[in-house]
Amino acid sequence: MRGCTVALAVAVACLSKGVAHAQAPLAVKGTVVRETLDGSRAVVGEQVTLHRVNSRDAGPVDSMRTDARGAFAFRVAVPDTLSMYLVSARFGGIAYFSQPVQGDAPGATALVTVFDTTSADLRLQLQGRHVVVSSPNADGLRSVIDVLEIANDTILTRVPGPTNRPTFSLLLPDGAESVRATQGDISNEAVEVRDGRAELFAPLSPGLRQLVLTYNLPDGAFPVAMPLERPVTVLEVLLEEPGATATSPGLVSQGPVTVDGKTFSRFLGEAAAANAVLTLTGARRGIGSSMPPWMLPLVLTLVTLGAILVLARARSGRPQARRVPDARTAAPAGKMAVASITPWTPTPSTGVPVAPEPIGESRDGRALTTAPNDAALHMAHRLAAVDALLERVPRQPDAVRVELSAYRARLKDELVGVLARGTVDR
Repeated sequence: MRGCTVALAVAVACLSKGVAHAQAPLAVKGTVVRETLDGSRAVVGEQVTLHRVNSRDAGPVDSMRTDARGAFAFRVAVPDTLSMYLVSARFGGIAYFSQPVQGDAPGATALVTVFDTTSADLRLQLQGRHVVVSSPNADGLRSVIDVLEIANDTILTRVPGPTNRPTFSLLLPDGAESVRATQGDISNEAVEVRDGRAELFAPLSPGLRQLVLTYNLPDGAFPVAMPLERPVTVLEVLLEEPGATATSPGLVSQGPVTVDGKTFSRFLGEAAAANAVLTLTGARRGIGSSMPPWMLPLVLTLVTLGAILVLARARSGRPQARRVPDARTAAPAGKMAVASITPWTPTPSTGVPVAPEPIGESRDGRALTTAPNDAALHMAHRLAAVDALLERVPRQPDAVRVELSAYRARLKDELVGVLARGTVDR
């Protein structure tokens, strides 16, 4: 937790203005490949675009088509040393991105991995679910942050199907009000609430996506029963109200944790079954206050520990690709969806890092902790810069916001990976 907090604090402190200076030309070379059951295949004649992103602006720099080997090569005569550069390719109506390249790098290799699409059902995994509940306000309302880590470990991107079929659906607690998606990798526009469910209509490419839902629960809704409906690798609950409880098979109290002066009781469980039910009970001892909007990033920083736990427990190496139905469909013509995901395939430029033992205790009982490092601080700085740009310039062109939002999602995945990789024995 200390590593995450330090990284976030330094990132915010580092949001100072800098002046770009002239630099040697930047060369960004790479390939576009399509993952199949038989391995990677070069994508020939694919349109690729080089983007520049910094704390001031973002946008395309150059574009070209891949050659007969699926290769591309960009040259930036005068790169901005305060910017990051990344390459995108649109395949099957979905935009995929490479890892970012620093503007002061002499040269870089960028790999863009794309996938076929399907609207058929995929066995998506819920690697983590983190439920954060505030104390009740004067009206008895409790604010809830519900964070879900959705994993697609196939080699297909799941897209919405015909007849308005979502890519992912979550049963909401009875009485949930003012449901919104915020702060995560998926925008509120991609989530529809109907028939007591939050239904996702964003594409889900191979890798891990974070869906963050916020909603309110009235006092009369407690005790709240939340059927999980699907297996959950890591189940975490944070309750601000003193005396409130969370129960579910395998869920164990971890004691209190504090976020910016607010204390939460923390409960943690592993390998929750699909038929398990999470029950939340309020203490009804006095009146507190709803969770203010500015608390959300801090709470998500705390929840990042759960995300690290998810990555740390992931098996190293490439998972067994599932054989899925052949029914495949692209996104509707003319619409460009964004799937900015670090694939599970462990390649030098896009793979999920092999993580050490989870936060807590290693197999031999030794205590483990996260330690801040230069890579994590630098990555948090970039993430904070993108957040600042999205906040300061709310009316940017849609294309720019798409690029920024997708880039932010990738940065967050990378930051979690770096923090997990930086786990050390204490």
